[in-house]
Amino acid sequence: MKRLWLVVLAVAGLPRQQAYLKAFNTEVDDSFGGGTALSGDGHTLAVGASNEDSRATGVNGNPADESSEEAAAVYIFGR
Repeated sequence: MKRLWLVVLAVAGLPRQQAYLKAFNTEVDDSFGGGTALSGDGHTLAVGASNEDSRATGVNGNPADESSEEAAAVYIFGR
């Protein structure tokens, strides 16, 4: 399972964790974090999981449905 940390430099020049992001339904081989895209304003992040097995569609689909092997998924995070 891959995890994604977002880190920014504080005013003093020291790294400071801003967020810890992970998919709520990741499994070992889902490849979470294999692809990412950040919006121009820096407030929305899309994170890909190319080997996610869920057949869920749309927003709030059934994440427990593992019936479609390596179907892929995109997780959207906002701040």
